[in-house]
Amino acid sequence: NRHSGFSLSDHKTIVALFFLGIIVWFGFFRLDYLGGLPPGDTLTYSMLARNIVSGNGIAHDTAKTLEVATLGHFPERDVRQPPFWPIILSLSFFIFGVSDLVIVLSSSFFYWLLIPLVYFLARKMFNERVALFSTVLTIFNFSLLKYSTSGLTEMFFTFLVTFSFFLIYRSEKRKDFVFIGFLLGIAYMTRSQAIFFVPGIV
Repeated sequence: NRHSGFSLSDHKTIVALFFLGIIVWFGFFRLDYLGGLPPGDTLTYSMLARNIVSGNGIAHDTAKTLEVATLGHFPERDVRQPPFWPIILSLSFFIFGVSDLVIVLSSSFFYWLLIPLVYFLARKMFNERVALFSTVLTIFNFSLLKYSTSGLTEMFFTFLVTFSFFLIYRSEKRKDFVFIGFLLGIAYMTRSQAIFFVPGIV
C-alpha cells in the first residue's frame, strides 16, 4: 500500500542490508583498489576540490597542450566542469584532509546511502520481497561498486536521481516538489545529463 508505513521488520531488514553493503564494499575495495585512483576525471575533480579548499575557487592547476599558449597563469577558472561534485569533495577535504582515501570514501558514502533508499523506494512501490531483492542487487552491482571507489560523479548522481524518484512517489505537498526541483538542480550541476531525467520525472 502506497500510504502504509514501514514495519519493525522493514527496519531490521534495512539494518542487516546496510551492514551487508559495508562488508561487500570493503571486500571489493580490498580486491579492486590496488593501483590507486583511476586516471582522468577523478584527478580533475580532486584538483578542483583542492583549489576550492585553498581559496582559489573552481580552478585548474594544469592545462591541455593546446591551452598552454593562451593561458597566462595557474590556477585557471574552470567553466566547463559541473561544479557540485568538486564542492562536495572540497567539504570532505576541509573536514578530513586531502587524501586519496577521502576521495574514495566520499564516493562510497553515497553507495551506502543508496542501500536504504532503494529498499524504501521498492517497498513503497511494491512489497517487502521486491524491496529485499532490489536492494541485494544494488549491493552486489559491479558498476555501482566500481563507481563507489572511483571518486567520480556517478555515485552521487545516482543517489540524487533515486532520491528524487522516491520523493516524487511519496510526496503530495507542493513544497515537497520545490525540494525535488532543488535536488534535480544539484543533479544537473553534478552531471549535465540530468536534464534528460526531468521530462520523465515531471
